Amino acid sequence: MTGDTNKQTPTHVAFSDESYYKVGRYRSIGLVTVAYGRLGKLASELTDILEEARVRELKWQKLDANNDCQAALKFVECAVSNACAANIRIDVLVWDTADSRHRVVGRDDMANLQRMYYHLFKNVLIKRWPDGSIWRLHPDEQSGIDWSEIARFLDAVSIPVSRRIPFSGFAESLRTEFNIGRIEQRKSEAEPLIQMADLFAGMGVYSRDRYEHFRCWLLNCRAERQALLLSEIASSVVLSNADKMRCPVLHKLHSLCKKGRLGVGFDESRGLHTHDPANPINFWLYEPQREEDKAPVRERR
Repeated sequence: MTGDTNKQTPTHVAFSDESYYKVGRYRSIGLVTVAYGRLGKLASELTDILEEARVRELKWQKLDANNDCQAALKFVECAVSNACAANIRIDVLVWDTADSRHRVVGRDDMANLQRMYYHLFKNVLIKRWPDGSIWRLHPDEQSGIDWSEIARFLDAVSIPVSRRIPFSGFAESLRTEFNIGRIEQRKSEAEPLIQMADLFAGMGVYSRDRYEHFRCWLLNCRAERQALLLSEIASSVVLSNADKMRCPVLHKLHSLCKKGRLGVGFDESRGLHTHDPANPINFWLYEPQREEDKAPVRERR
């Protein structure tokens, strides 16, 4: 389902996916944005990686086989290379359900997800790309948000303002604030840029949720120099097969970002974090803006 509120050819395209949006302490959204003219070459490059690795669909939560790991490493190399060349942006917004904003009774996770999308779009679509950009949005088909219903709302321009539906304010902001002219959900299996959004969203959550596991894996690689420290950590941390596949991908990303001077930190924030949000690979942990900043709650019936 699509919403054509702007019939002009898009200048830019955004691909999004969520990670653990309903479960776990940390949740995230990954957003990959690219100028329309560069889209074909980038998608082709990612498709070649998948075909060479014989991976049908790359998903962070299913990263437990060697060929998936090799494809993920190549995706990371492609992402960092294109980010350094100013061809794409990758932004990951992570939120902590244990912080003061989210520790509320009756929290509405779906409404909160909409708000997080709003914050992400405001930070990326408006602040990081040229004024007047015309956007096409491709969310994953398995998104926690019913984007097809939002697209129908955007199409129905004759809906009276008095008719209130749960997402009307959010949907209207997509058109008026962010100039999103078309929304079209796509199956991630058929769209490698959604797979890239999934990969980075997953790394954003994993780097915080399994920080000690990553440190243990890293120390294990340096066991001869760090034998004592390793023994202390290993006594409380057990690495799963999935950890052993995911940690090299996380390490590759951090190493390449450091080499490319992209300002992506790790240890000081106990998880991936970009010091300057203007940088083209941006991991952002949402923090409450003020005491009154609280997650939305479900309406009582």
